[in-house]
Amino acid sequence: MRKILPFKIPMLWIFTIIFFMYQLGMRVSIPNVLNEDLQVNFSIGSKEFGILIGLAYTTYMLMQIPVGIFIDKISPKKIIFLSFFFTSVSLIAFVHTHSFWIAAASQIILGISTASGFAMIFKIASICFSREKIALATSFAISLSSIGVVGFGTIIAHLIEIFYWKNVVTLFGSLGVFFSFILLLFVPDISDINTNSDININTAKKSDNKINKKRIDTLNTAKIIFGDKKFRLIGFFSMMIYGTGSAFSETWGVSFIKHIYNIDIVTATSIVTMYFVGIVIGGPILAYISGLIKNYTTMMIVGSVMLASSMSVIAFGNMNVQILPFVVLCLGMAASANNFSFLEAMSLLPKEVGGSVTGTLNTMTMLGSILMIPTVGLVIDFARGNNADYHTIDYHYGLIVLVVSSLISIVAAFCVKKSLG
Repeated sequence: MRKILPFKIPMLWIFTIIFFMYQLGMRVSIPNVLNEDLQVNFSIGSKEFGILIGLAYTTYMLMQIPVGIFIDKISPKKIIFLSFFFTSVSLIAFVHTHSFWIAAASQIILGISTASGFAMIFKIASICFSREKIALATSFAISLSSIGVVGFGTIIAHLIEIFYWKNVVTLFGSLGVFFSFILLLFVPDISDINTNSDININTAKKSDNKINKKRIDTLNTAKIIFGDKKFRLIGFFSMMIYGTGSAFSETWGVSFIKHIYNIDIVTATSIVTMYFVGIVIGGPILAYISGLIKNYTTMMIVGSVMLASSMSVIAFGNMNVQILPFVVLCLGMAASANNFSFLEAMSLLPKEVGGSVTGTLNTMTMLGSILMIPTVGLVIDFARGNNADYHTIDYHYGLIVLVVSSLISIVAAFCVKKSLG
């Protein structure tokens, strides 16, 4: 078997990280920073703008499983090139039209082309790195992506003060096209058979699906993944831990802290951002610890316990506001343990379906957020009853939902550990 030269592996991995940072930074920063400019450009209101931007997120979620299957059948380099190129072109098309429908089509293309980013991080890592290094490598990449979101937003916000906003987006889109062709022309490809990873060693012992000698088509892939009880348990754990963290950090956290701790919205917002700082810090730290103990499920348990403890303190601690940012930081660190669910799932099933595994699990993970966010809102509205305004107790009830879901994640983590023996 031909051995890959050491310098070839980091190049593809580096471009995978660059694409992951790029697509996430652009997808999040452009609608946030250019919100008002885009509404004026398309002559629409906030409601229509929300629907327009939501098309990319909806398509992103719906494409996770199809893209996962696609990843298993095409070389990693081609996937990254196509994703990089169409992400960049869709951004340019999006800002250079006044038509709502062309913009909508651009957002759908954006959702499709960015759908491979998360799955490719795990796919390339499983090819390039040994089992001991995969957790650290993936956590490092995901942490960089969180930094990228903040960085891109800040850079764009500064540039639009100097240059016309459409030119700024065009610049970033053109850079994406440039990087995609650098990748295509100069970065060597790799294949699953040329691998340094032993993440799938003894797969046959872990999985009852003996398919290594079979042709793996889409139907067989679905049977392999959904037919595995252990995978379903991992998916449920991922739904609970991600749904809890996402509902707090992306939707309800600012309102909770503002009303429960009686502080202004600016301070509450700055406290909630500590959640993302926690993800940046916690990912590599927990990955390093997992490398020492060589056990992913133990880290899943540690993360879920830490999540439930932090959420309980926020809900019932009645603490000093100065301590609250540290607790939210711990909440983010705990949520980063969800990375191990993907690593455990990939080690559980054959590497031939690695992309499909990641895409399917990511869909289940995002489903947790989709279910949890409206559930919390429903409970808050129910608690308010016929009152005209929301009260502190109403938000306490909403937080109880997240405390319960975090406790369920602990049970799920222990069930995963028990099922794996």
